[in-house]
Amino acid sequence: MVVLDEDEFFQLTAYVPAGPKYIRFIPEGYFVRRRGDIVYVASFLPMFFYGVSGRPLTTWRQFIPEAGEHVILSRSSGLPRIPSIYWRRVSPEVPEEAPPEEVVAAPDLRPLLILGVLFLLLIK
Repeated sequence: MVVLDEDEFFQLTAYVPAGPKYIRFIPEGYFVRRRGDIVYVASFLPMFFYGVSGRPLTTWRQFIPEAGEHVILSRSSGLPRIPSIYWRRVSPEVPEEAPPEEVVAAPDLRPLLILGVLFLLLIK
């Protein structure tokens, strides 16, 4: 799992032993955006990375034109941009302290039981 700030530089290089060929690499992770005390995250999607061709990806599958070392995923200075629709607000990890609940003792039902028995005896 990889966690990147939204404007962090990232580059993944891979050695491809034979080419030309198609490869598929699916990274797991998310981007983080901090606005004061509020934290937002966005899952990795292909369109948020540049591929071997230097253009934003549309799928995780890429064409490698020849054998050798290639930069298969990259980001630079927050580009490609992540549209606001993909950001999700994350709640703080430490929940606010809830007020302590008052403990109430269970009521004593014995007097009601005695009254109920007496009522049953009187109606017979």
